[in-house]
Amino acid sequence: FDKPPKLHRFCVRNCSSLAVDADNSRKLVLQVKEKLEKDYHDLPVGKNGRDDEEMIFWFLKDRKFSVDDAVKKLTKAIKWREEFRVSDLSEDSVKDAAETGKSFLHDFLDVNGRPVLIVVASKHFPGMHDPLEDEKLCVFLVEKALSKLPEGKEDVLVIIDL
Repeated sequence: FDKPPKLHRFCVRNCSSLAVDADNSRKLVLQVKEKLEKDYHDLPVGKNGRDDEEMIFWFLKDRKFSVDDAVKKLTKAIKWREEFRVSDLSEDSVKDAAETGKSFLHDFLDVNGRPVLIVVASKHFPGMHDPLEDEKLCVFLVEKALSKLPEGKEDVLVIIDL
């Protein structure tokens, strides 16, 4: 196996009574990987793929460490990422929507070390751009914010200026 996933925190807010140690976390991650390999071998691998242990661990936490629920949600997410072509999004591909200034990622982290995504509602004019282009901008900015997360952080601050 590649390096083990980053197991910073073992609980999330909605399952704080559930404590899972590093050994059990590792076992659950491997169970999900095996199930995905066996049942969904056609899904992509690599970053954000069916063998991305960090992503698998995130989905396990999100699904309260239920292997079956994590597999179900993770499979849907990976398929959506593939259909939406998330990996093809770039500064250039969202340039027109980004130039409106309706949404952008701040250059600096906030005082708590989180990336800051800013949405300026007054610069959004429905109908002026294809809604799909706005959706692509949103996905691109969230992906970019997630890529700027410091080690051990899982939060992004979103400021909506109405």
